[in-house]
Amino acid sequence: MAQLPHHWVLRELTERDYGIDLMVEIFSPGLKDAKGKEAFAATGSVFHIQIKGTE
Repeated sequence: MAQLPHHWVLRELTERDYGIDLMVEIFSPGLKDAKGKEAFAATGSVFHIQIKGTE
């Protein structure tokens, strides 16, 4: 998970364990908010991750 960009949103899926542990929502960089700070745009793209191992 440390390899994913910091502006992507990770959501843990803990209700039932069917092999998918996280949902990742992809945001793209390159925007500025009204105060000129870095902002990110929702792309609508998501993917799922199954985590293997404990380390």
